This record gives sequence, C-alpha cells and structure tokens, in this order.
Amino acid sequence: MTRREVSTLPNNQKVPRALSLVCSDLWWVRKLTPYPELHVHPSTAEEQDIKGSNKVAIKTPKGSVQHMIKLTEDIHREVVIRVYG
Repeated sequence: MTRREVSTLPNNQKVPRALSLVCSDLWWVRKLTPYPELHVHPSTAEEQDIKGSNKVAIKTPKGSVQHMIKLTEDIHREVVIRVYG
C-alpha cells in the first residue's frame, strides 16, 4: 500500500462517541450512540450474512463488545473499522 492510499483511509471521526473517557458519562452521547459502530463494506457484510442494522459482537479471550453495523463503500472490502471517539 502506498502512502497516498493510506492517507485516504477514514481515521478521524468528528462525531461524539460514548466510548472515550471524555464522553462515557454523558447521557446524551450514550443516547445518540448506545453501541459503538463497526464500519463494514457492503460486499463483505453480504458474504457474512450481516445486515446494516444488525448488532455484532467482537470477541476476545478477555470478553466481547457489541457493535452496530454501518455499511459503507468508503473502505476496502477486507477492512472493518471500529469507530471510537
């Protein structure tokens, strides 16, 4: 991947999210985004039988976090982006 390709990736979300320490206790932010978003390319979601309004869990040996799926063609089909704020 070239430097130019990397610079086009979305990496700076300007929407308040309830995941950061600054916003975690703000009830109005939690109301706007009760679950963190996971951006997925539509073709990848279709392959995995995931719909745009689905919730999915990302699991690790230490636990899991539920995410709301947001379909977007702005990312590569082999990439998912967990939005945080």
